Amino acid sequence: MNKCLRICFGVVSIWLLFTVVTLSKRGDRQGIEVKQSDSETNISVIPLEKLEQKYKNCMAQGIQPINDMDLEMASFEGWDLPEEEIAVLERIVEAEAEGEDTEGKILVANVVLNRVRDEDFPDTVKDVVFQKVNGVTQFSPVSGGRYERVTISEDSVEAVERALNGEDLSEGALYFAARKAADPKAMKWFDENLTFLFKHGGHEFYK
Repeated sequence: MNKCLRICFGVVSIWLLFTVVTLSKRGDRQGIEVKQSDSETNISVIPLEKLEQKYKNCMAQGIQPINDMDLEMASFEGWDLPEEEIAVLERIVEAEAEGEDTEGKILVANVVLNRVRDEDFPDTVKDVVFQKVNGVTQFSPVSGGRYERVTISEDSVEAVERALNGEDLSEGALYFAARKAADPKAMKWFDENLTFLFKHGGHEFYK
């Protein structure tokens, strides 16, 4: 009886060793990513190289990643847009942020790009800038004509370039407004429906 137990134990041990070695080899090539929502948890296998790159991006930005969200936030390295899209972005940055410092202009570019990435907004810079909701443009310089009249400064060109290269100061902002110049009804909607993030220069940023 004892001999049979020893044989069974040996077989199980060999099988476990084989399983561990196999999984270890797979682990050299793959990582496990867990994404959880209110209704379900999704587990997917992703290349380990992708996780390593996300981690490197975090460290390069001075972020010590502690969860998958941190990795995702730092995983984006830059935009590759056609010249027409870049020109639209430069013009709306100048129209919205003339007189702001370079960081203020980067922030405006960030908001536009955040919208391009967000599923609730259009998928291109041009469509975001010229989007209308209930017949109302989302960026006042477009409806007021200022968008067409501005002369794009070197500072705005630099700000857009930095934003396209991945510099993001926005904390995920999807909206901004200059409270002093804005319609009080519009600001009331901002205050009641959005989350205030921070103020920079003359603009308040929300998501």
